[in-house]
Amino acid sequence: MKRLLILLFIPTLSYSQITYKDIMSIHTENTFKKVVIENGYELMSKDDTIINYGLDVSNLFGNEMGNGFSSYNKISGGFYFGFSNNTKEEYDLIVDELKEKCKFFEIFETEETDFVLYSCSESKYSGKIGISVYDGMNIIIHYPE
Repeated sequence: MKRLLILLFIPTLSYSQITYKDIMSIHTENTFKKVVIENGYELMSKDDTIINYGLDVSNLFGNEMGNGFSSYNKISGGFYFGFSNNTKEEYDLIVDELKEKCKFFEIFETEETDFVLYSCSESKYSGKIGISVYDGMNIIIHYPE
């Protein structure tokens, strides 16, 4: 029975995941890279303005994002995390903590979707953090000031 319990927890222990604390810690390109690399994301592309990382990119098909996708804008300092249905539990944990520890700011409307924006006193970034679901992806996005 003990072996069975250990086997059930091995995947959970070996799978790294983005946390609320990670999101709150991002305030530079280097802290963004630290968070994504330490959590198993791999570099997909970069240019003078945008860096893109993917989680489990071996599963990319067509427009699918694998299990997760993340970008950092070098000019604005804004960042984005997209979580697939395979990583929805991770997204839900972050959102639960956001709702508990941060203050609702406003609804931000875009042409594609609406975001619930929060102001988080624990954050190292300046600006607001937004959450939404769009086109099958659970989204956490940073809107710099």
